Amino acid sequence: MKLRLVSWQVLCVILLLTLSLLLSCTAEDGSGSHTLASGNSSAEESDPVSIETPEKTDPVSDSASVSTPTETAPFEEITTEAPSVTAAEITTETAAETTSAPSGTSSPETTGKPEETTASPETTEKPVETTASPETTTEPTEEITYGNAIGSYCPIVTLDAYNGTGTVSLLDTRGKVTVLNFWATWCPPCVSELQYEFPRVTEYYGDRVAIMAVHVTDVSANVQAYLDANCQGFDMIFCQDEFLSPTSSYYTLAGGNGYIPYTLVLDETGKIVWKHTGATDFETLKSVIDGVLGNP
Repeated sequence: MKLRLVSWQVLCVILLLTLSLLLSCTAEDGSGSHTLASGNSSAEESDPVSIETPEKTDPVSDSASVSTPTETAPFEEITTEAPSVTAAEITTETAAETTSAPSGTSSPETTGKPEETTASPETTEKPVETTASPETTTEPTEEITYGNAIGSYCPIVTLDAYNGTGTVSLLDTRGKVTVLNFWATWCPPCVSELQYEFPRVTEYYGDRVAIMAVHVTDVSANVQAYLDANCQGFDMIFCQDEFLSPTSSYYTLAGGNGYIPYTLVLDETGKIVWKHTGATDFETLKSVIDGVLGNP
């Protein structure tokens, strides 16, 4: 019996020594898991040790603890989500920056300044409205002044016409260049130009020129008989001068100074452009009339 007790005690001591050796080995290892040399340890004994030891004793122990899926998973999620978010933000921000960079000129949505720039051409169109006003103000508003000087409008008087045509005046020739001639049957220079020079003017210019021959009043001859005998077929207006007052007639009113023939050339508006005392000829009248008509 004593031997059995001794052997049993010896076995217990041996078991205690082996347990103490095993515990000392695990304490010296410090990896949080059983070493591969032990080989016989089960998963049930290794799990509690492997979980507790890395958290308490060694935060930076092995590369295996760093590369665990529980620790790398958050980094993978961050790396996958971060580029998607930043790419969208970068594209929108860069698009906003590119559109807002020329903000004063071409960004209609953000600044609204193009509306101001489009409104400026409207202000440039306003001078067009102001240019129309000078056109109305520059219209000639010339006052009609009657007289016998060159540049004045020749006085208009209603006279009795020969050849049974009633009464005539310069209003009947308005719109044409008019040759106003004062003559008499007893005046040889008057008769010469009346019969030979004035018919050439009417033949050359036709309806563009009118000739009004006014017979002066201080004569007793039968003017109608003279015209019937010498001026048949002439395209002219023949009329009789008359006294407008005891000291004035149409001849004096038109600028006559006591000598005949006396001839004036009027433009289409009735303004005096040329006058001459004495006989004239076709070439002289032609140069004056061409100047009024603008002929070369």
